[in-house]
Amino acid sequence: MRLRVITFLLLPLLLLGCASTNTVTNKTLNSTPLANGQAETPQTRKFHRILGTENRGWYYYGDDIAIIEDVNVDGLQVRLIKHKNSQCQSGFSYFMELNGPISNDSTFVIEQLITRIPEPCIDKTTNNRVVPTVYMNSAGGRLFEGYQLGLIFRKHSIKTVVGYSQECASSCAIAFLGGQYREVQEGGRLMFHTPYLERQSGLDCIDPEGELSQLLLNYYRAMMKKDDADRLFVRTFKYCSSEQGWQVNHSAADIFGVATNEFIASDSQYLLSTSNEIALIDKQYGLLWYQTILDNGYFQNLSKQDKVSFWLGYLTIKHQLVGLSNSPVPEIDYGFQLVVELYMQQKDFETAELLLDNILLSYDQAETHYLKGLMLLSQENPAYSEEKGMQLLTKAAKGGSHNAGAYLGYQYIGEQNYLKAYSYLKPASDAGNLTATANLAFMYENGFHVAKDRKQAIKLYRQAAQEVSWAKEQLIRLNIAIK
Repeated sequence: MRLRVITFLLLPLLLLGCASTNTVTNKTLNSTPLANGQAETPQTRKFHRILGTENRGWYYYGDDIAIIEDVNVDGLQVRLIKHKNSQCQSGFSYFMELNGPISNDSTFVIEQLITRIPEPCIDKTTNNRVVPTVYMNSAGGRLFEGYQLGLIFRKHSIKTVVGYSQECASSCAIAFLGGQYREVQEGGRLMFHTPYLERQSGLDCIDPEGELSQLLLNYYRAMMKKDDADRLFVRTFKYCSSEQGWQVNHSAADIFGVATNEFIASDSQYLLSTSNEIALIDKQYGLLWYQTILDNGYFQNLSKQDKVSFWLGYLTIKHQLVGLSNSPVPEIDYGFQLVVELYMQQKDFETAELLLDNILLSYDQAETHYLKGLMLLSQENPAYSEEKGMQLLTKAAKGGSHNAGAYLGYQYIGEQNYLKAYSYLKPASDAGNLTATANLAFMYENGFHVAKDRKQAIKLYRQAAQEVSWAKEQLIRLNIAIK
């Protein structure tokens, strides 16, 4: 059964420029819609009508306006338009028009067309990129596509507009909120109502206290000021209907903070909460939200605990999608270890410990004990403890961590406890740990615990030299060619 949000009328959608994140300005260039006048115009003068409007658009001459793409899919029409514009350094600006329901293919088509825009409009006077504009005309459609479309708008830093005679309702209104700037022009209208499931018995509106409602609230808060978002959330749940909803015109949209000329950055915390919740419902969508947090700089604004939550969610979903695990929580892997080690290298032991504590609570795996043991052995760590660090490494090695075995083997060579060193290095080397292999070669070269065997040492050095640089140095010292 599909979760849908039904809307009313259909509206056009999209006056864009580009997908850059340079300095932007909230400025409309030669794009004020003009009514198609009653008087006859010269034959050389043409009129371009925006999709979904009642004769609103631009008069132009020659090829000043040209339709570059005209896509029709599943009831949705999207046009990419090239517009001659003397205020742009390139001489051109680009916009898109969308008219029709928001469906499975909407977000894919729209983002594909955004990426086909050759270059942004850079204002000749200010040298700033002009905020791309989106004219929206839709009766709504699929709820999650509305979330995704809103994410795309925020990702590409565009301005959403509901123009004269246009209506943007339901999931279209949700997508509208993703605009970095938002405008409802005179004669335009937005409509919000409770999301619902369609059943044979009628509409089944979602519980305002349930998980799906929390997702909607977090999305509102990610895209708007918190007070405005909370107010809109209450209004949204006043209507459980496919035909009625909370409606706002251009003046009301400004008063309630639904429209804004102020640059409002996404709230990283609520953006993460939305990502986590969407990932539970649809992994592929969730991954796109996590990736946007990384790509658009929101990650740096997260608290340490939220960064932990991000990595746990992002890497878990990523692994599940590539099939590395069939369980709800995947095994720790090399990519995750790199994240922990990165925080350790940056001396951010607090975040590293938070991350590892969460992993230990969820997995209790040997590799997490190995990483936490390493962290405790770092003398730059305020929580430094050689005793606890070695205990965790020993536990990790016994639990099957060959990284821990390689580390302990190296330490015991330094202590001249060659029996213990060999007991850790041999199984780690057999399992493919090349650091352990290099140290084992060192033991064969020098006859530590094993019979001195130059041939075996060279063989092991050569194996380890694939990844271990000092193994190559040993071969050079022994005048042995590196194969």
